[in-house]
Amino acid sequence: DMFPLQQYFARLGAELPKGYLLVGPVGTSKNLLASAIAREAGVALFSCNGLEFETHLGDGARRMRDLFAAAKKQSRSIIFIDEIDKIHTKMTFNQLIVELDGLKQKSGIIVIAAASVRDSLDKALLKHGRFDRCADFLKPDEYAEEQRWKSILYQHA
Repeated sequence: DMFPLQQYFARLGAELPKGYLLVGPVGTSKNLLASAIAREAGVALFSCNGLEFETHLGDGARRMRDLFAAAKKQSRSIIFIDEIDKIHTKMTFNQLIVELDGLKQKSGIIVIAAASVRDSLDKALLKHGRFDRCADFLKPDEYAEEQRWKSILYQHA
């Protein structure tokens, strides 16, 4: 099963990117956006933090494989990796590249990653077929931040 947007792109002869990178400082709601996208699309969200792969010595690559395997069991899903720039272990990083490259364009899995600074990322992540699209998040001023949270609170009241 493809996402409806993938079906639309396919009819036009185009392909929806497999990976999206969200870049911005802490507190700019990158995690909230990924959750909202999954909720709106009606798909499973598999969320993790890059630091999680670094805290368990020796099993980061296995944990990365398990993450992608769990997402593949669903017909459609989103994998969100927050603080992807915190993945430093070579085996874990290489496993991430293998998993990204192994995703089929029409697999029904989209990977969204977040980082604080784009320059801190290994250039291999930004190659074609991995994180093809990037959105920059700016830190809102105090008034904009207050208005955003008010709108979120009113929606859930």
